[in-house]
Amino acid sequence: MGTVVSCSKKEEKAEDTKETEKAEETEKAEETEKAEETEKAEETEKAKETEKAEETEAEKEEAPAEGKKVGVTVVSMNFPYFVRMEEQLQIEAEKRGWEVTLVDVEMDASKELNALQDLINSGADALISSSWFYDALVDVFEDAYSKGIPVLAISRLDFSDSPLEGLVSVAIGTDHYDAGYLGGKYAAYRLKEEGRDSANVVTFTGSTEFLQDRAKGFIAGLEENGITVDLKNEYDTGTREEGMQNGEDALTAYPDVELFYGVSAQASLGAYDATVGANREDVWVVGYDGEDEEVEKINEGGNYIGSVTQAPADEATAAMQAIEDIFAGKEVEEVMVIPGGVYCKDGQLTGAEVLALD
Repeated sequence: MGTVVSCSKKEEKAEDTKETEKAEETEKAEETEKAEETEKAEETEKAKETEKAEETEAEKEEAPAEGKKVGVTVVSMNFPYFVRMEEQLQIEAEKRGWEVTLVDVEMDASKELNALQDLINSGADALISSSWFYDALVDVFEDAYSKGIPVLAISRLDFSDSPLEGLVSVAIGTDHYDAGYLGGKYAAYRLKEEGRDSANVVTFTGSTEFLQDRAKGFIAGLEENGITVDLKNEYDTGTREEGMQNGEDALTAYPDVELFYGVSAQASLGAYDATVGANREDVWVVGYDGEDEEVEKINEGGNYIGSVTQAPADEATAAMQAIEDIFAGKEVEEVMVIPGGVYCKDGQLTGAEVLALD
């Protein structure tokens, strides 16, 4: 009997030990599981905080810097092209909380030079120049560059092999030769519609390279599309008054002239005025800029048959976005080409649509 009792006690003790060990294992497992859950929760919370911090940083990068000052110079506010540009610049500035100061240099190179220097001295953070006189602006562009002020050019795309190479952060605009070519291509299309394969032409151009490119492109657009060109004269024309005077001279000196082409709206409108005054509405006129008055003349269906169009609002938008990206430290394209087109009796045609005409 004593032996039996002793075995039972041992068995009971062994069972108690097993239960204790099992309880300890369960408790340990629960503690491990709890620790893992705590660690996992901490990792999740940390990941959320990191993600939130990254989102905040991204938002900061995407948000435009406020309070920036952008100085702008334009050739002349007498040209509606620059009026539309200025309107869009102000719209873009308001979106970003920036300030735009625009100076009309009234077609005066020295005035533009002084205006840009004044804008730098008054604390401009960036400069936009839409100029006919870039080669006269080297000193002020160098000053801006030395101060870390980005300079954007609207209207000229190529500054290579010029004193301004490396000083212009971004060049924006329509390729002037290509745009002029569109005008010539459209005029060739209209001439061929009437069974004509030649034209006596007078151009109203300018002294600057890009204005001359517009004229060269126009002549190429005619010649490369089946029109034999007799270029009677090229008049240096900057204003509407000059366009009219030169147009009157051309009508007298070249009575067989058939086509006038102006490299600006003011030049071509002046030439058009001359045809009206001389009752020579047989002379077709093609302009450049697509200004409102040009559009009205074209819609009348008379001898003002078309105008090469640019997009000053798009150019302004591209410029302000480029400045924002520069402030944010992003890479920016050095050259931004805004495609041209032609406004005609069929409405606004894109460059591709003009080139497809046959």
